[in-house]
Amino acid sequence: AWKGVIAFVIGYAHLDQNEYEQSREAFQKAYKILWETGARKKAVKALMNVVVSEDRIDNKKKCITSYEFVKDRALEVGDKIVAGLCYHNMAKEYHKLGGLELALKYSHLALDCMNEDRGVNHF
Repeated sequence: AWKGVIAFVIGYAHLDQNEYEQSREAFQKAYKILWETGARKKAVKALMNVVVSEDRIDNKKKCITSYEFVKDRALEVGDKIVAGLCYHNMAKEYHKLGGLELALKYSHLALDCMNEDRGVNHF
């Protein structure tokens, strides 16, 4: 699993440097390794960052279905925080599309998921 954690950190380093294609590749590698070694919660965080990287590569691309997939994986492994972040990102996507009622719905779902973790920045 340590190789997956290293790939995860490399992904963040690339993300921090606005090197989104490299961050996507590193997070994909991290996801695969972490999932296969049983570090499933960390794996879904890596998977979410794959989608974030893709969104930053092409911010006109709609990532709703990708976030939906990650959200399902996160709930499957019991990671309500990542699920909440996915709901939040879906809400932002719907808002950009003009789907204000859907954006509000997904914002509420995000808050429901992240309610247990109020002390952190994303809340």
